[in-house]
Amino acid sequence: TAIYSNSTMINAGSYVNVPLTGLYSDQQGYLISTATGTVTINPAALTVTGLSGTNRTYNGSTVNALAGTATLNGLVNGETLTLDSTATGTLASANAGSQGITTAVRIADGTGLASNYSLTQPNLANVAIAQAPLSVIASATSKAYGQTATPSAFTSIGLIMSETIGSVNEISPGSVSTANAGRYAITPSGATGGSFNAANYAINYVDGTLTVTPAPVIVTQPALIQPPGTPSPGIQAADGRREFIEGARNVLIALKSAPTVELPKGERNIVDTIPPNLWPVSDYLLTISRDLTVLPSANKLINSN
Repeated sequence: TAIYSNSTMINAGSYVNVPLTGLYSDQQGYLISTATGTVTINPAALTVTGLSGTNRTYNGSTVNALAGTATLNGLVNGETLTLDSTATGTLASANAGSQGITTAVRIADGTGLASNYSLTQPNLANVAIAQAPLSVIASATSKAYGQTATPSAFTSIGLIMSETIGSVNEISPGSVSTANAGRYAITPSGATGGSFNAANYAINYVDGTLTVTPAPVIVTQPALIQPPGTPSPGIQAADGRREFIEGARNVLIALKSAPTVELPKGERNIVDTIPPNLWPVSDYLLTISRDLTVLPSANKLINSN
């Protein structure tokens, strides 16, 4: 049997001028001569098993850690190689869902040479990327009774990699002008726009609060002139009718007298704010005022009325 033989032909590669040996003849009269040839030793096929991708929550990255213990299959003559422990997988997409994964596992020399082997990358099962938790919170706001409101402000907790939300739908029963004074829920929904993808998040919408405050109403009483040292008349009780908010309602105002105080001479305006619980129309905050002039010398109290 003729063979090409060279003591250096150990590792994978191409070898030239390799002599052909093993030919002989017992027949006299013939001289056998051989030519050298080129010999190619191909790398041995090597596979790796025991690895898998890592299921995780959406984080905006296609990099995926590999899990498991790798086993190299196809090593020759008991040789060993070193497997790169920092190897990671690459997802087909960073988005939430079932994503394919590819690897770039590398081998290094052990007792054998890595160049003597051709490694086939493992075929791994898809990786499950779960939605990331995201809270969208409607911001608190307020308006006066009789006004309308269009809530739109919000904050968020949980967006990944500086992603943004463009807008959020917000509704509240307190938005209309006829909503009575009080506190109303602002209900957010439908976050959209910006740079985020809603499909990558499990969104928790959190209600905000719309506060409807009583509308301000000012009632001015007749002016007074009085001598110094005379106790202030304070804000006088009044009965009367006043048309409120675009002429839509007439309500009865029933006021309590404010405490009296002694005032020095000079001009001033006595102002008192009556909280809604002291009069029957809670949708309005009543302020009553009276101009008062205290004369520099004792005179009779003169009411401009």
